[in-house]
Amino acid sequence: MSELAVKDTTPELRVVEVDVEMPEEVPVLDDMDAEFLLGQIKMANAEYEKMEAWYTQMLARANEARMKKVQWAENNLRAYFETVPKKETKTQQSYELPSGKLVLKHQEPEYSREDEKLVDWLKKNERADLVKVKESPDWAGLKKELQISPDGASMVTTDGEVVPGITVTPREDKFTVTIK
Repeated sequence: MSELAVKDTTPELRVVEVDVEMPEEVPVLDDMDAEFLLGQIKMANAEYEKMEAWYTQMLARANEARMKKVQWAENNLRAYFETVPKKETKTQQSYELPSGKLVLKHQEPEYSREDEKLVDWLKKNERADLVKVKESPDWAGLKKELQISPDGASMVTTDGEVVPGITVTPREDKFTVTIK
């Protein structure tokens, strides 16, 4: 196994101490005193907003760095995953490690449907049982009876008739990493 030198770039965490001593009560004798206190509130809110903006920016940077590290690790794990014997089911492949699990889930393709064309086709083929009352195809029922064509771009009946109104777009398998 090759050795990788990974530089720890974790920034030091700084804790901001909030130690504000304020007198219990300040006598407000006139509008000038009241305006002074309103100004104090305005300054406190401005300081807070400035700190909040800074911490939000730092959090965004930390998240970006985290996402880069995770993507790098997942890419390398995906490459390793391709070299090991996997447990396979109908919907996924997996490989168990002592501290996690690598899983490649097979995604269903995306279907773009044109409901009007499907309804017309179902009526023409005397399959009103798969047409919902609002005149939309019963996609779940119809899909069970169809299969993806050999070219992978459309759906066909068992006798090979291309069903109009359906476009099949294959999707890539989804790779996930779970940490225990």
